[in-house]
Amino acid sequence: MKTNKTILYFIVSLLLSLGSIRVFGQVSACNEKAKYGQDSVECVKNLSLYREPVKQKNYKDAYRHWRWVYQNCPCASQFTFVDGIKIMEYRLENEKDPLRKNQIIDSLLEIYDARIKYFPINPSNGQSQVGSILTRKALDCFTYKPDKPEEAFQIIKRAIEIDGAEVLPSGFQVYMEAAIEMVKKELADKTLVVDVYDQLSDLMDQAMDNAHTDSVAIKKYYLIKNNIEVLFEPFATCEDLVNIYHSKFNQNPNDTTLLKKITKVLDKKQCTDSELFFAATENLHKIEPSANSAYLMALKYIKEEKWDVAKKYLEESLQLYKPDELNKKARIYHLLGQVYLAQKSFPAARSMAQKILEINPNNGEAYIIIGDAYALSASQCGDNELTKRAAYWAAVDKYMQARRLDPRVEEIATKRIATYSSYFPSIETIFFYGLKQGESYRVECWINETTTVRPAR
Repeated sequence: MKTNKTILYFIVSLLLSLGSIRVFGQVSACNEKAKYGQDSVECVKNLSLYREPVKQKNYKDAYRHWRWVYQNCPCASQFTFVDGIKIMEYRLENEKDPLRKNQIIDSLLEIYDARIKYFPINPSNGQSQVGSILTRKALDCFTYKPDKPEEAFQIIKRAIEIDGAEVLPSGFQVYMEAAIEMVKKELADKTLVVDVYDQLSDLMDQAMDNAHTDSVAIKKYYLIKNNIEVLFEPFATCEDLVNIYHSKFNQNPNDTTLLKKITKVLDKKQCTDSELFFAATENLHKIEPSANSAYLMALKYIKEEKWDVAKKYLEESLQLYKPDELNKKARIYHLLGQVYLAQKSFPAARSMAQKILEINPNNGEAYIIIGDAYALSASQCGDNELTKRAAYWAAVDKYMQARRLDPRVEEIATKRIATYSSYFPSIETIFFYGLKQGESYRVECWINETTTVRPAR
């Protein structure tokens, strides 16, 4: 896709010399004849006279000559617009009069529009730069016109419509910040912030997928994503989210776009106990059954402890996922493992955990499930004081393995180790049954694991 775009932009750049041309809805006002304006000698002279002081960051002396180039031969170089932003920022820093400051801000923002007008295609790479120019304009608009967040919002919204997940990373955050400021100034209701968050969640995930080999870019995206989560937090209480979406759901209970948004946002923010979540989930699955809607239906019945119905939906979800959607399948196996534990079907719970480990051998949650299955079945796997407690050795082995492999489960694994280590046989019991601390022991029953003899702590 990107290759095709590059070829297209290359062809477009060749055609620019033939006159004005439309590029994705944007007309370039430049052509070869217009490059140096009506007075090419004067244009080249002023270009030189302003560029040199700009290099020295002497923006005051550069301004008069830059202004001549900007007004009379804007097609000469796109650096006219890049340098113009620097010059305007210098003027803003040194201007005291509020009225003049506002005029300079307007001039600065107009420079972005002029660059789009004359250079929608970047001459250095032959690709459209409209989206990136708009993103930079939105950032400056939000910075210099804080009382007008709706202006910055509309600019960055257009940039995202053009570039999607490829928008400049800073654009994601200003989109959220501008939406929040609009709500604060009562220019919009909270729904706007939730909708923007929903849109950004998808775009950020896509952007990180696109940058999967670029560690620097991924680090930047993670930082911005975390900032967006922090910004969204005041709007993310379950009560707020339910209130925002409740009336919309009542008005359009069969709108699939709305249903997907409600279920996704409530699931992501762990608001799955609400009646709204259950109702939206059920409607969505009736209208447009999918792997995700089946998964959400399973969550509904897990909350209600209707284990057999939950299993039915989880198995349906597995069938609907594509073969390569392994991480999503692992999530289903995890829930199935939890359901089997609740039903005391311990071998089946272990089987689900083993399926997770086939996808990701370092998944600590899978080892937690196996450990829980061993611990919960311990009393059923023996007929004396030793054999009824031996399964706790195997369970703790799994918790220790989970903690070692997966930092995400360190806290829960540590707690379980502390709890079930106290259930080990006493040193007297171990001695009574002819065993020695530290030697191997085979836990039989359905477990069939070799472990190490240890006394209770």
